Amino acid sequence: MRWELLAMLFGMICCIWLAQCNPPADKAPLVTEPILSKLETGNYKFEYGDVLLEVMPALGGRISRLAYANEDILTSRDLGDLAFGSTLWPSPQSRWGWPPPAQLDKGNYISRVNGDTLFMKSEIDSTLQLSFEKMIYFSPSDTTIHLRYSIEHHVDTIQWVAPWENTRVPKGGLAFFPQGESPPKGKGLGYPIPGFEKGGIYWYHNKVDTNKTHLLSIADCGQSGWLAFARKGLMLVKVFNDMRPSLQAPGEGEIALYVSPEQPFMEIEVEGPFTGLLGGNALSWHMQWVVRPLPEGETIEAGNQILVEMASKLAKQRKY
Repeated sequence: MRWELLAMLFGMICCIWLAQCNPPADKAPLVTEPILSKLETGNYKFEYGDVLLEVMPALGGRISRLAYANEDILTSRDLGDLAFGSTLWPSPQSRWGWPPPAQLDKGNYISRVNGDTLFMKSEIDSTLQLSFEKMIYFSPSDTTIHLRYSIEHHVDTIQWVAPWENTRVPKGGLAFFPQGESPPKGKGLGYPIPGFEKGGIYWYHNKVDTNKTHLLSIADCGQSGWLAFARKGLMLVKVFNDMRPSLQAPGEGEIALYVSPEQPFMEIEVEGPFTGLLGGNALSWHMQWVVRPLPEGETIEAGNQILVEMASKLAKQRKY
């Protein structure tokens, strides 16, 4: 009887060992380092653990998808009309009005890959005489996404400009950030975002189809340097170096939130310092994105301190 039990135990150990060495065909192996691949469409795909990022060089170097465990947190390219994903604009907007400069926003970017890093460069915008370069890579130690932007001025005069990252996320989510020296204020075409401050954090929970007009606010962010968005069990945290109000572009803000009455997205925007560029010179700006699942069962509601603690902790782990 004893030998039969030992044989049974040995058989179970062998079965476990074989299962580990030969996982089921439908179960992908665990990704332990970033993978960057080029798709047949000409787009690029980053994969690292549960995080997936897709980029479209031929459409302004736009980030078209960001997903965690196959759950998207950006607006889908199915919306068309460039109403999706994340892009870079020059600030202040008063220099170009609308639409954004075509070569920079939706033109073809020349791309190249070096190891696990994607480089993309735009043509020179004929009006502003600016060109953009975007460098995207994942931190080798975790799934943090790094975006290094460069704006170059090509005319032998001085031009003042700031980098402006505009990310479009679906309506129905919660945006929040540390409130800076002054509360958010309205700007331009609409009413101020109807959020509120609690515990030093500014909150705006967009309810789908509730806004009947354009809503737009700009703000100074607190010294912690982060802007977060939560929806469907996920949180995206944008991390950046804090900027004093005196360094912001005229009429602009370090943080901006915009909601359209017609479109199904909300914009969560961050701007860098207003910089004077001589011809042939460039400015550099570094953003860091972190997307993580929320604790199971955690409610996405304004004032939830657990969300603040999570976003703050991720921001403190920045790697520049």
